Amino acid sequence: MKPAQIFTVVPLLPPSLERLRLLAYNLRWAWDHGTIELFRRMDSDLWESSGHNPVQMLGTISQAQLNAAAKDEAFLAQLDRTARELEELSVDREHLVPPRLW
Repeated sequence: MKPAQIFTVVPLLPPSLERLRLLAYNLRWAWDHGTIELFRRMDSDLWESSGHNPVQMLGTISQAQLNAAAKDEAFLAQLDRTARELEELSVDREHLVPPRLW
């Protein structure tokens, strides 16, 4: 029997942590030690059990842990620094994108 409907429930990122989603969906996290450490800092056990997958981690981390991270000034500073590095890299590479020919 097929289910009538399937729901996916994920924790709600507090506004101050929204940039975690950008970091998680950008593959730069795979080789950037600062981004890896940021996710590991949130919950090292979950980081390991998720197979070092930040998208999966954000989908399974508890709301209480997210709320605690949103109030942690040191964590927010690290998030800000890491997100700014990604933004600067993106801006620096905009000139490398070839123009569309169609």
